[in-house]
Amino acid sequence: TEAALDYYLSGIRCSSTNFPCVFNLACVYANLQKHANALKWFNIAIKIDPNSMDAYYGSALSSFKMKRFQEAFDNLKNMPATA
Repeated sequence: TEAALDYYLSGIRCSSTNFPCVFNLACVYANLQKHANALKWFNIAIKIDPNSMDAYYGSALSSFKMKRFQEAFDNLKNMPATA
């Protein structure tokens, strides 16, 4: 998993707006239970692609795991209706 982190961070260094690298980095952090880092990257992914339902959902899940329930609810509420 450290290799995956390095891989996605390298991709982000090449292109900071590369949605797949940013989103997948967030997912790796979430799988490692590093929800503060996951939340940061999910929120960046939302800025890159505001229509990504997966990024909103990931952000909500990480917020929930961190017991930031209002933030989790707000992410679900702000999720786009369709992708």
